[in-house]
Amino acid sequence: MMRLFLGLTLPEDIRARLAGLCGGVPGARWVAQENLHLT
Repeated sequence: MMRLFLGLTLPEDIRARLAGLCGGVPGARWVAQENLHLT
């Protein structure tokens, strides 16, 4: 079976809001806000 993944760039305001939610998870490694995307 072939699989296809797409990475969609998010608008800046959405990335900023998501970046505010990234934290508080011990051991998690988050990407920089400018690299946030949907896969």
